Amino acid sequence: MFYGFYQPLEKIISQYIGREILYDIDERRNSISILTDLKAIGRSTGAPWLCTDLPNINSTANALGAMYVLEGSTLGGRMISRMLMKNDFVQFDASNLHFFSGYGENTGSKWTNFLFVIDQYGNEAIDMIRTANDTFNCLTKWMETVYEPQG
Repeated sequence: MFYGFYQPLEKIISQYIGREILYDIDERRNSISILTDLKAIGRSTGAPWLCTDLPNINSTANALGAMYVLEGSTLGGRMISRMLMKNDFVQFDASNLHFFSGYGENTGSKWTNFLFVIDQYGNEAIDMIRTANDTFNCLTKWMETVYEPQG
């Protein structure tokens, strides 16, 4: 579910944010971590279903707004990682929790660096906020579309 949202969104973001804007952008492509984790727990990594209802991104400010959502999830992901490692149903450990582990002990500093970049585009805050909200809404719709409750 996450890969289907992250991968196409990261692809669009990469059209507007390169190393000249965010020097470690390549390290922030978390869809690769999702595939690594799926493989580690024995799940299929073949041709996943990809989201096509994504936020409208046609500027750096829009891309930063969408990226705000993706980068913000690295903060909460660390808490999710700890919960998953206690899960009795699936055996999780550090070797298959790359995505939810964020950037490990560098998560906080990467978040701070990202906020510094956002501040450089402060005059376009409305566009960033609008796109961040749209990204949350698109992710919610995507999850509702893909998720099948177990019953």
